[in-house]
Amino acid sequence: TGPPIYSIIDMNWNNGLGAVLPTFKDLRLPFPTSANESICSYKKINGKDYWVTFQDRFTHDLYSYSVRSNKIDSNSIRTVLNLNDTLFTSAFSKYSPNGKKCVIVGREGVIYGFIVITDFDRRTATCKHWVTRSLMTTMYRGVEFSSNSKFLYLTQADTLFRVNISSSDSSTIWNSHEIIATIPSNRNEQFLGLQLGLDNKIYVSISRWGVPGRSFERVGRINNPDEASLSMLTYQDTALILQPNSESIG
Repeated sequence: TGPPIYSIIDMNWNNGLGAVLPTFKDLRLPFPTSANESICSYKKINGKDYWVTFQDRFTHDLYSYSVRSNKIDSNSIRTVLNLNDTLFTSAFSKYSPNGKKCVIVGREGVIYGFIVITDFDRRTATCKHWVTRSLMTTMYRGVEFSSNSKFLYLTQADTLFRVNISSSDSSTIWNSHEIIATIPSNRNEQFLGLQLGLDNKIYVSISRWGVPGRSFERVGRINNPDEASLSMLTYQDTALILQPNSESIG
């Protein structure tokens, strides 16, 4: 809940395993003065440097920093979102694989779900033409783009669904809503984080409540998430077994 903090690692240390340089440990960036947990990054147009984006906990504005192999530019690029909602708390943020979209999901107040989708400019790190969506239901837990950047997948408690983001029109996006999978109420589980894998499949974190030591013991998977037709898309409820290990949130 304070300003962003970073450290520099030299991969030549520790027999090639890398180590934090003592004089470059826990360095603070100036903005935002109070960042939330929502952080995302994307490779710049030059193909080697990155934009790293943080969000202000209170104003919800975005701050992007240029990260190079040997330095971080302390001058950030700010995008004012004008959400004007002190109850909005971000949970996850992602850039689309093609670098043209940025999405932020979280909650508004205690339980209401909230989504912000913006157009992202990789050259200037600015966001514009954003659309928002607030639903009077359970908060959004996870978010991920398909590898072709046409679909946005989201989790909301017991529901896994997607919307088509090829359009910039808010009504068109939300009217494309398609349910991928649901969890029966008697299973005492919920969907959480989503992550696009190197195999272009989307992996789904599943939480099981009320069972000590077994809260996160398996991972689901969306196969063929780029497909426009749901008939060509499949969901595996148990794609990976983690026992005796586990994961958290996703």
